Order: sequence, then C-alpha cells, then structure tokens
Amino acid sequence: MEMTIEDYLIEKGFSKTFREDVLYGFLASICTCSVDDMKNYPAFVVLEFFGMGVFTEGMHVVQRGVQEVCKTLSKRVHKISLSSPVEWVESFTDTDGVVRVRLQPGRELTVFINSPRST
Repeated sequence: MEMTIEDYLIEKGFSKTFREDVLYGFLASICTCSVDDMKNYPAFVVLEFFGMGVFTEGMHVVQRGVQEVCKTLSKRVHKISLSSPVEWVESFTDTDGVVRVRLQPGRELTVFINSPRST
C-alpha cells in the first residue's frame, strides 16, 4: 500500500499544528475534497504537486469559482458519476484522447476526450 501524505508528514516530523491548521485545509481546497480525504492522498501525488513549481512559478487562480471550472470541463460530458471511487485510469498513447476509467466496484468507462462520445 502506498504511503499517505498523513503518514509521510508524521514520519518526517511535521507538527500536528502545521498539518491540521495549515497544510490539509490548503490542499483540500485545491483538490476540492474534504480534509479527511486529503489526509489519505498518496504522498507521492502531493510531493509531485509541490515539485512541479508551485513555490517558484505560483498557481493559477480560478476567477469565477470551481463551479465555472466544472461547467466548462463537463460541457461535452453526457453522464457524470458522483461518489464513485476510482480504481484506476489508463491513457492510450496510440489513440486520440481515449482514457479508460475503472470505478469501484468494477464498473469500467471509456472516455473519449477529443470527441463527444463516451461509453
């Protein structure tokens, strides 16, 4: 099992005050999830996020809120599955924008990023 960000920060000696009062809320707002969900994020995902230049290049801020982002991203989506934990995502480099997503418990979707189809 992958190490969670909570376990990583505890192992590295980060204080509970920093974790609980600063970091988790900050990350949860970026990832649009609860603080409890954030604690269970894989450590490598969070560390990679910070390693991609957040501190040196800054972040882009959404002007009209997350709802506008969701509206724009889902404009061509025919079906949205809420509360559906994702088991894995597979991208196909030899096809144009096809991504396969397996939702728990074992439901699989094929998503066509560059066309209005999805199954």
